[in-house]
Amino acid sequence: MFANDPTVTDGKLFFRYVIPSMISMLTAGVYTLVDGFFVGWGAGNDGLAAINVAFPLSLLIVACGEMIGTGGAINIALARGRGARRTADLFLGNSLALLVPAAVLLAGLIPFLNPILSAVGAAPALLPAAREYAVITLGGGIFMMAAVCLVAAMRNDGAPKPAMAIMVAGLAANIVLDWLFVLVLHGGVAGSAWATVLSQAICFALAAGYFAAGRSHFRFSRRCFRLKRRIVRRIIPAGLPSFGVQISVAAVILLHNRQALLYGGVAAVAAYAIISYVEAMILMLQQGIGLGIQPVVSFLHGAGDTERREKIARYGVISAVLIGAGGLLLSAGGYRLIPALFNASGDVVAVAGRGLIISAAVYPFLGLQKVSEAYFQAMDRPGMASLLVYLDCFLVLPLSLLLLPLWRGADGIWAAMPVSKLLMFGVVLLLWRRSAQEAAEEKPGFRLETEERAFAFEARR
Repeated sequence: MFANDPTVTDGKLFFRYVIPSMISMLTAGVYTLVDGFFVGWGAGNDGLAAINVAFPLSLLIVACGEMIGTGGAINIALARGRGARRTADLFLGNSLALLVPAAVLLAGLIPFLNPILSAVGAAPALLPAAREYAVITLGGGIFMMAAVCLVAAMRNDGAPKPAMAIMVAGLAANIVLDWLFVLVLHGGVAGSAWATVLSQAICFALAAGYFAAGRSHFRFSRRCFRLKRRIVRRIIPAGLPSFGVQISVAAVILLHNRQALLYGGVAAVAAYAIISYVEAMILMLQQGIGLGIQPVVSFLHGAGDTERREKIARYGVISAVLIGAGGLLLSAGGYRLIPALFNASGDVVAVAGRGLIISAAVYPFLGLQKVSEAYFQAMDRPGMASLLVYLDCFLVLPLSLLLLPLWRGADGIWAAMPVSKLLMFGVVLLLWRRSAQEAAEEKPGFRLETEERAFAFEARR
């Protein structure tokens, strides 16, 4: 891992991890774009609206995988920064063991899908297709979560490029399977769901092959997979911000769908589906920067190398804001072309175009916030990261979505995201200041060093 090599420049270290992570996250964003593209052509506006209504449940699956996978990965990097390799093995083994009960709990939602989907805005005409999509994705949730968990472990094992290659392979499989199931076999929304689950199963198989082939630095034993309270109590809190990041995406879609249905009908819901696909691509790139700096920041924090850690963080913030500026230009400049790519028709084209222009201002602020969340989480400060995530998606954004449409109608729906991120900008600055003060006062690695002795005891049991 280059993070412990002083001869490697900070810029090289940054790009070695961030570029593959950005490509991986862009690939994840294209997953949803591909689904929308094929469903738009294979099932029309109603199919596009149905998949958008059911999509928050897919995000719930990914959120559980991210919580477990990222929570374990952060602790793996912190432990390795302190030279505690055996503890790192424990964290990965327990992360994988946690996936089984998580998958069982998610599958338990299937009998309650009709009221859940109705509550999140599924009109009666959309309910059958939305339910079909949700049943398939919840049933195959174990593959989606396991792929997320293992790829996160690979990045923290010093293998960001193989992790990226697995994500790209999964995207290629998703494109082929979407084409086959949706357009050739006319499977509609259900075909898209099967394509998603099977492509994630392929990602899982490839990632498992990486570990089975002995290419990683992990050394497993059966003891690593026995759930231990002390280990789990470190994984879950560390991963809560990642869970919130995914849930916030689901909450954003849910709240926008309800307001769009109220102020613009099914046309506005379909228009928001298009806007959310564009937003997802830009967001994934910005999250990719945060994901890329996480292994490096966590390792350097565990090793007590403050200077390099802060420099990597600055590179991340600058890069995310620049990508946000590019996203602003793309969204505002492509307001006519983008709806046409989804075969949108009628009122959907005009509504989506206006929404793309109004919402474009969000992206620079979004980039700053997402990298800040990732940095605080990597620094073993999940409380700060969680504050940014949950304050935004459960208070600031809902209030913006509730109040702005009362004043500006449908335009207020598209303006809610930029306004909420502008309000959160002040919170981000305050937390950076507080984090700097705490880092100056804290003895580097002391808490982790103390806990290592307890974890070593657990490993021997």
